[in-house]
Amino acid sequence: MGRPKTVYRGRRKYNWLVTLLLFVLAFLLIGAVWLFSYMQQFVVYEKDGLSLVLPYMRDGGGPFAPSTDEPDDDFERPEVDAEIVVDEAGFDDMDLTVGEGMAAIRARYVPAAAVTADQLTYLAASLEAENQNAMVIQLKTHDGHLSYYSGVGLTDSYSVNGTEDIRKAVEQMKGQGVYLVAELATLMDDAMALRNSPLALKDSGGQVITDSGGSWLDPYNRGTRQYITDIMTELAGMGFDEVLLTGIAHPRAEDIVYSQEMTSSPSIASSVSTFALRMCETAHELGMKCSVLCQIAELRMGTGEEIGQSPELLFSLFDRVYLFTDQEHLGSDVNALGGAPGADGAERIVPITIGWTPDRSSYAVQ
Repeated sequence: MGRPKTVYRGRRKYNWLVTLLLFVLAFLLIGAVWLFSYMQQFVVYEKDGLSLVLPYMRDGGGPFAPSTDEPDDDFERPEVDAEIVVDEAGFDDMDLTVGEGMAAIRARYVPAAAVTADQLTYLAASLEAENQNAMVIQLKTHDGHLSYYSGVGLTDSYSVNGTEDIRKAVEQMKGQGVYLVAELATLMDDAMALRNSPLALKDSGGQVITDSGGSWLDPYNRGTRQYITDIMTELAGMGFDEVLLTGIAHPRAEDIVYSQEMTSSPSIASSVSTFALRMCETAHELGMKCSVLCQIAELRMGTGEEIGQSPELLFSLFDRVYLFTDQEHLGSDVNALGGAPGADGAERIVPITIGWTPDRSSYAVQ
């Protein structure tokens, strides 16, 4: 008797079922994409938002109403070619009452290296003897670092925060009636431009714009504006009366790509003035005067407009214009600025000198 044959029956496979399911899913996906594309023609854009208007709804009919519509060939569907753009600021409609009610400022200038709570208290105590009534304190320099301890989050995140707590010293100075001016670097900011790349002004190759003055932040970047705004808000809460903005200028570079898309390439003056306007509006909303440091070397060479710093622009936006000068150039510098429209009143031009006191109603002495 022969041995029975061994018959092996393999497991039943369900490949056909898996294939069917994949086919059904693919069919449903293709149908959903087609339906989404087809239904876009019935989307109506109105001032209150979007709505879906199907053919049987155009004469007010409901789902069960008989339609008497003729074919929809003549139905006008709005064509939308949307593009988000940032236009140049229009200053003609702005009502900036700058420079009104400015009192003379006879200030002690305190550079960042000298900013400590004890030093500020000491200098404030000597103001009356020096016939001075104010202090200009450099709290953020062009290298991007702060000279005081700030509660603004980005300062710790990018290691630019200071360590000196000056709040009590500021409170004491305010109690003495000292007029306080906070000097802040803005668009020139080495550390933030190099460490926080999204805020930096770049060229078409993605490289940070850097020149002899340092690295630059993008004036159209919301993050740039918010960073400076947050610091200004903090200083206003501490009791500062005025903010002096430095680095309000434009680098000498042709290959620049801004972070915002615009209908046309902005001019240098527009780039600077748009940012400056936002900063001035913010300062005034916070109850502070807003001033600017003029890059006086450019003014002397007649090249101020090449960096966006014409005297006309500065006096039309800012309450005061500060400038570093010396005994040799004081008269000509002041005359050059004083000839600009709106530069009436000696209180609006503040020369900053080192070691000597100008014979003027407003000044700052280091």
